[in-house]
Amino acid sequence: MAKKKSTAGTRAGRGRRGKGESNTGAKESQVEVRSIGDNSALALPEPDDWNHHKKAIAGWREKVTTAQSHLRNAIKVAKKAGVNMESLNMVVGIERTNDPAKAMDFFRQVDLGLSLGDSSIRLTAHDTLAGDQMDLVYKRGFADGEAGRTADNRYPETSELHSEYNRGWRHGTGKNMGLTPEQVDSADEQRDAA
Repeated sequence: MAKKKSTAGTRAGRGRRGKGESNTGAKESQVEVRSIGDNSALALPEPDDWNHHKKAIAGWREKVTTAQSHLRNAIKVAKKAGVNMESLNMVVGIERTNDPAKAMDFFRQVDLGLSLGDSSIRLTAHDTLAGDQMDLVYKRGFADGEAGRTADNRYPETSELHSEYNRGWRHGTGKNMGLTPEQVDSADEQRDAA
């Protein structure tokens, strides 16, 4: 009699599984039951609610379309009048954010970039709510001089702002030496006359 061939470790050696068990672990001839969970999200809205929201959204979409049409026409008319839309949009954005410090920082950095390049254009910005521009420039120069910092005059050399910053810086430096602003101005006049 022939020896029976061993099937250990082969496909034939494994037990057969039922069709249901191969996919879900269920025994053959058993019905697979799947749980969907909470079905409340699948419930349909009330017809009146559906119609109400449909009309509301359609109405707002119509208003958006109309507003976009008016905006396009306003931009077209502004361009014909010579308005630079890039600058207009910037002004609207600055007014909308209402953050003077952020706007000042932006313009100072634009000015810095222009001064570092070959541009002959310089920008000077100030917050009118903080006081007179000349006053602010003087105070900035005075604070730099009083703190012993090197003059950091960012204003065009031929401008009044440049002179006012230097005047403030000299007065601040003079304060450290025990001099009054009048004494500093007198010394400057004597130097200029010589």
